Amino acid sequence: MAEIMRIVPDKARQDPETVFATPADVEKHVGLTRGQKLATLRRWEADVTQRLEATAEGMPANDTTLDDSTLLKDIKIVIEAINTGAQPLQEKQ
Repeated sequence: MAEIMRIVPDKARQDPETVFATPADVEKHVGLTRGQKLATLRRWEADVTQRLEATAEGMPANDTTLDDSTLLKDIKIVIEAINTGAQPLQEKQ
């Protein structure tokens, strides 16, 4: 039997990158409500946008596992999927 990953919703919303590997993981998580998923993704979107803006202004970038531009695009796709009820991102092979 598969075990459901237990998360603290407040921590997920405050610092999603430490809880989820990808934006699609937020969408797939059964322990979060639709509203919690959207709040988590919007926070993540704001964090990534802030990093991109800081980098554009010449500030040093923090190490990330995904390119921030691609990550931001993926976050927006998942937000749109949740809002429209569309199929979420396909898992990368």
